Amino acid sequence: MDKLSGLISKDEIIIPDSAGHLAWTIQGIKLNDKQRLFTSFGHCPMGYGLPAAILASIALDKKKNNTY
Repeated sequence: MDKLSGLISKDEIIIPDSAGHLAWTIQGIKLNDKQRLFTSFGHCPMGYGLPAAILASIALDKKKNNTY
C-alpha cells in the first residue's frame, strides 16, 4: 500500500472492491487532501468497484478512473 499510495495521482478517486481489498485499502492507503476514497463499507456487495468507478468517472467528467 505504501508503493501504491506513492503512485496514485494527487486528485485521484480510489474505489476498492469488497472483502479483503477493502480492508487492506482502508488500513494501508495514505491519502492527500484532494484524493477521495469511496467504499461500500458495511454492505460489501461483490462487484461494487467497477460500476462505482464508472459512475465516479461520469460524475466527475474524467477520462480515466482506476479501481484497485
